[in-house]
Amino acid sequence: MEENNGWFPKESAPKDGSWFLVLVPDSAMCWGPYDFAAWQTIDWQRWDNLSFESGTQGYFGGTDTSEVIEFYWWRPLPALPN
Repeated sequence: MEENNGWFPKESAPKDGSWFLVLVPDSAMCWGPYDFAAWQTIDWQRWDNLSFESGTQGYFGGTDTSEVIEFYWWRPLPALPN
């Protein structure tokens, strides 16, 4: 049998924008402790009086990608049917 029943720790989750299933034990969602997540990238810019800065940062966003989702375990989505 697979270790952890096919679930992987958060640290190994993909950061390529692909969607995957996450386990969110503290979730208050009516369908249980599961959600979908994907790595979201934000390009940012900041001006102050004399300088300009820009960069990129990222976070794991859930189905409402405007919010950060906290999870501990993830697993790939199954392949689509033929």
